[in-house]
Amino acid sequence: MESFKLDESLWEKALGKPFFFLQSDGLTSLAFAFTSGQRLPAEGFSVHSSPEIFVMISGEIQLGLEDGERTIGPGTVNVLGAGEKHYTRNVGDESAKVVSFSLPS
Repeated sequence: MESFKLDESLWEKALGKPFFFLQSDGLTSLAFAFTSGQRLPAEGFSVHSSPEIFVMISGEIQLGLEDGERTIGPGTVNVLGAGEKHYTRNVGDESAKVVSFSLPS
């Protein structure tokens, strides 16, 4: 069993870019600390071939889907289906911290 701390060293590695902290047996886990105003992807939508579960640790993001936007805050667990088009944007003044998990399709 491996364990990881969601501490400042992890968030420093994840500031402004995805930091893959676990890739094992098909499970992918990453941390991402969105800077204020950052949007991922910068334009358009992301689409993944497998479901994605993400947990908001701190801050607030807008989750954009084809049918509109939703504000997601700390302590929420969110599930995106395989093939679901989406984008994320930090709408706060501070970094928004997210941990994401996905399995192969």
